Amino acid sequence: MKNSFYETHKISHSVDLTAQQLLEKIVIKHQIQHHMTVGEAMALNRLGSPATLHKKINDLWLAGLIQMNFKENNRRTKFLAPTDITHEYFRLMEDIFIKSFKNRTDDKYIINGINSI
Repeated sequence: MKNSFYETHKISHSVDLTAQQLLEKIVIKHQIQHHMTVGEAMALNRLGSPATLHKKINDLWLAGLIQMNFKENNRRTKFLAPTDITHEYFRLMEDIFIKSFKNRTDDKYIINGINSI
């Protein structure tokens, strides 16, 4: 399913696991109204070196998964934001996740009233 989404949207396979993890962090920050800057993204040293993360930002941008915006007249700071394609991808993943657990009623999978594994 993931490959067909990537192929449908002509997303390059250069979007590797590290880039996907970075994208997740960008989306989470965006959802809580904190728009991550390029500098903040490059400081995520658990994901890689600043040089590696800068390349992953570029890979995500070239794939159309993020956009880089400026605020007001400050042209030195770039803010990262997910694109419509990214939102579509996460909605698809949410649908798949919900469908995969929809019919699971085995007691060992129910925690606090929520079906999970």
